[in-house]
Amino acid sequence: MSRLRFILTLALVVAVTVSTALVQGRMRHRWGTTDAVRTTAALMQELPQQFGDWRMTDSSRLDEESRNQLECLSEMVRTYTNAKSGEKVTLLFILGPTGPTAAHTPEVCIGERDFAPLGDRREVAAGQGSDRFWNKRFKSKKLHGESLSVYWAWNADGIWKAPKDARYAFVGIPFLYKAQVTCGFRGPWDGETSVREADAGQRFLADFVTVAAKCVVANIKD
Repeated sequence: MSRLRFILTLALVVAVTVSTALVQGRMRHRWGTTDAVRTTAALMQELPQQFGDWRMTDSSRLDEESRNQLECLSEMVRTYTNAKSGEKVTLLFILGPTGPTAAHTPEVCIGERDFAPLGDRREVAAGQGSDRFWNKRFKSKKLHGESLSVYWAWNADGIWKAPKDARYAFVGIPFLYKAQVTCGFRGPWDGETSVREADAGQRFLADFVTVAAKCVVANIKD
């Protein structure tokens, strides 16, 4: 290889490497966030504490390890109670870089020691629009433990979606919202039947997607 050709090849390799590093750094926000992103993160915190029949009765944050792992730009953990029925749901609502936000699902996060999955995840409608969430139920392994019904979806353009592989579906998008709703449920369900009774989580989502639309920015720009 001639010296000139070697120099040109080396320059190309360096350019590709630097370009890739810049893209990854921008996607993972290694150099901080812009004012627009900070404004967007603050807007998410304006999710109402009361809407429909639901009232916030507790509020907390993710633990430090989870926040670092998810690289959250904005996050909340709230318990909502239905004023009429007394039903409770827990909402996890986060905004962060697409990579870690898309990678974590309840199937990964819920400990196998305490819960066993009941069938496969199922896609369900949230409200009357185009919003869709995954739902999966878990049976407690404890004698008197409460079983869980968990809903989750992602939002990048104003619509909540439940793709099979979120990391692939949202590739190239710098920021992503995720909502996860957890509640208890009663009665048998093996995950295979075509008809099942909606639980508190699905009823909560019907109201949530409407009010959350005012706190979500579609196509966030870095």
